[in-house]
Amino acid sequence: VVDLLRRLRGSTFVDPRCYTPDVPSFAAMIASDASCWERSTCDAALKFLELVDHDEASDEADPRLVGAVLNSFALWGRAEEAQEILCQVTGMTIESDIRSSTRSKTISKTPLELSKKLPMESACPCYDAVLRAWAQRAVQSVARAGKWNTASLCMEQGRNILVNQMMRNQDLSITNQTVSALLNGYSALGQGQKAEALMMEVESLLATSSSAGSLSASSLDVGNFNSVLHACSLSHSVDDVEIAERIFASTRDQTPLGVVSTGSPDNMSPFHIIPPKADLISFSTM
Repeated sequence: VVDLLRRLRGSTFVDPRCYTPDVPSFAAMIASDASCWERSTCDAALKFLELVDHDEASDEADPRLVGAVLNSFALWGRAEEAQEILCQVTGMTIESDIRSSTRSKTISKTPLELSKKLPMESACPCYDAVLRAWAQRAVQSVARAGKWNTASLCMEQGRNILVNQMMRNQDLSITNQTVSALLNGYSALGQGQKAEALMMEVESLLATSSSAGSLSASSLDVGNFNSVLHACSLSHSVDDVEIAERIFASTRDQTPLGVVSTGSPDNMSPFHIIPPKADLISFSTM
């Protein structure tokens, strides 16, 4: 219907108010919401996003539309496509170690053409969606085919985007939702050690120079700590049990947790963090 109205917008038999630039925008949001139940609506949402890109006079992409479409791809683990969309709208290049033999078979064969650019200061939720897409892709690889190697590659790709791209771009704001996008993936896979390593790495990168040699409040909320606990709870490793005990005791008693290093490799400064207070989910997970 949207495509038909667009084609007939110059016809004398169609009221010109039937098709405005808002029509494909609304259609993109509706299709993105419908992707919760139907995989094919992801492609419809992307088609509508392309219509908006071609029709509107603005040079900037709408972060709400782009985020909604990326979230629809994330729900189905279509990470490669989500990453390609993000690269087009931001102009950034994201390298991938996913080999052609392990790439998702759902990738669209239609070339993607998006000309409008997304301001980096508005792109953080879109990056979050791509991280969720890689985490979901990893979970699907194990659930459907038991491909743990592919899952590891997918999680590493998400970590690479977070640590090596997002953390180094001052225009991007790293939020709890950003970190939880990946931690939830490790949690679903039961990889406690990797979840803790990522959380500590993020704490280190988010720490300020004034934190060196002192106690510092954690930059993350209790939800992220609970994700690490949950990852440990699904593991059969004694090491993960010890990680869970240490993190839980620290959140329960509000004692310093671990030692995180900040600064350059030649000037590492250790400091301790005080985690957020444990909640009911922390206790039940433990």
